[in-house]
Amino acid sequence: MKHISLKFSALLIPYYAMWAIGPGFFVVILEQKGIAANECAIFTCLISLTAAFVQPFMGFLCDKTGKARKILSVCSILTVLAYTWLYFLDGKIPLVICSILIGATINAMYGFSEGWLSKLDCDKLGVNFGAVRSIGSLSYAVTAGVYGQLFDIFGAVSLPIAMAVSTLVLIPVAMLCPN
Repeated sequence: MKHISLKFSALLIPYYAMWAIGPGFFVVILEQKGIAANECAIFTCLISLTAAFVQPFMGFLCDKTGKARKILSVCSILTVLAYTWLYFLDGKIPLVICSILIGATINAMYGFSEGWLSKLDCDKLGVNFGAVRSIGSLSYAVTAGVYGQLFDIFGAVSLPIAMAVSTLVLIPVAMLCPN
């Protein structure tokens, strides 16, 4: 009988919280900076397009080095730094660079969290991948709702702080998961 892995569930909780906070409120921050909707779409598109290049490279890097936990940790720290930089940015060119950096780091993390579970062969370990993944989805939903309230109270300055909190949870949990 398959079980729900607490370690992998605990890994997906802060990861999907980061997705709910960062990309979920990215456009709101851009709008607060006075960026037009069509330009917000371009910056959001850059985040998504970056995945096409970053995920295969990071998968290769992870396979070659066998250091998924460390690479995931570095990517989560860089994601926090990118969102912190976003808060201070003005001008289109810096926003383009920041969008690409955000896309590079958060999309690299996606491949690790999902691919990591797949590579460990959930069937062999008896892990119910669907149930573990559902916990990540619940984390996204709860975080989006709760963080929306916090964003209304504290504004955009809260985004890097919330991302940092998620990272501070993600890194030690990642170190507990099998490599």
